[in-house]
Amino acid sequence: LDFINEGATLDLHLPPSISRFKKLIVIHITGCLSELPKEVSELTELMFISLADNPKLTTLPVQLADKSGNEYKMKDLSLINLKNVSPAFKLPAEIQKMVADKGITVLD
Repeated sequence: LDFINEGATLDLHLPPSISRFKKLIVIHITGCLSELPKEVSELTELMFISLADNPKLTTLPVQLADKSGNEYKMKDLSLINLKNVSPAFKLPAEIQKMVADKGITVLD
């Protein structure tokens, strides 16, 4: 999924039905997102989440760090791009732990 907004004021809301794209491996949304729906955590084959230049984005859904048994459901996630998000952005502790456990690169 690739969406780039350059210039216009836009607030994109991804619907919960995003979860139906089970084989999605990349999300790249720039300049128009204020919230990532928790249903993104159901996209367990995601490798790359890029949410750069979304100044209204203040957090990520804690469900991204959900586990199945002892394993994180987001088994292939290796990079999260959070450059130029809101100055008030806070990465939930559960996601911070997943990042540390899996060695996920976070660009901020």
